[in-house]
Amino acid sequence: TGSSSPISVTGLTNNNSYSCVVTASNADGSSNASSPVTGTPEAPTAPGVPTISRTDYGDGEIYLHVTVSDDGGSAVTSYTATCSDGSTSFSGTSTTSPITVSGLTNDTSYTCTATATNAVGASTNSTATDPITPASIASGLPIWLLYEATTP
Repeated sequence: TGSSSPISVTGLTNNNSYSCVVTASNADGSSNASSPVTGTPEAPTAPGVPTISRTDYGDGEIYLHVTVSDDGGSAVTSYTATCSDGSTSFSGTSTTSPITVSGLTNDTSYTCTATATNAVGASTNSTATDPITPASIASGLPIWLLYEATTP
């Protein structure tokens, strides 16, 4: 029973087929039963392989935007990204996308992968990114403004 959709039916045995019908009730009574639908519950699995859809970088940091098309039947609880320069690896974890990997050396190239984790376990690694090179972000006044300010 439930007061809104979807309604979860618990206590079922995985890999057994079930037929279900639904009725709606209000103060005036209950509706006729819906047409039966069949389904076979399956045990949750680790999430599918994540996709790194976009990358950004900042001063000593890389930001990975990640999506997962299959949560394995259990909500994704965290994402982990690992970036390596070939000899040293750095990791970052987040409950949402994007994932930030910090402590990187500017002007050094890194390739990164990501995993997604749910209550069952972690996915396999995503496909590695092309090399990403974090760099410090210039601050201060733009060059054109400095030029204009010093021109009579």
